[in-house]
Amino acid sequence: MTATKQFLTLFGLVCVIIPCIVACDTEERTDQWQALTDIQALYNAIFAFRAEYGGFPYDGDLDRDMEIDLGRVVTILAGGTNSVARQVNAKGIHFVTPGQQFRFQNGEVIDPWGGKFNLWVDGNRDGKIMLGGRERNVVFMIWSNGRNGTNEFCFGDDISHDSQSHVPY
Repeated sequence: MTATKQFLTLFGLVCVIIPCIVACDTEERTDQWQALTDIQALYNAIFAFRAEYGGFPYDGDLDRDMEIDLGRVVTILAGGTNSVARQVNAKGIHFVTPGQQFRFQNGEVIDPWGGKFNLWVDGNRDGKIMLGGRERNVVFMIWSNGRNGTNEFCFGDDISHDSQSHVPY
């Protein structure tokens, strides 16, 4: 094979491989931004609920920092019609619309990779929570386990409302 044919063969392979790499990277960034968009919608809805009612949209005891069921919280935020949701969100205000703002299946908020989002709450009301051995000065934290599906408590490839700087442009 002559040098010209070798060059053309190599050039052709590069022209085929590079678009595949770029497409994969673009899809991953799109999923990361979708996760951030979903988290921000939930974050805003929880703060709007707190502004309206002065508390957290949850029907259980919050006496310690803990993970709580985001699906139950979303049912309350959506102005759900079950007795618990009506009790906590007495005005029936729709702070979110599951299925339009984010994926909601079988009572769970689903991230772009098919996993569920996590919600950790400052139940003892000291203004901070511990996640993965790291103290955060927040009253709650929402995150996705990211592409690898492993809960790394906002480390690794996890996506959270404070991880926007970790998403590549």
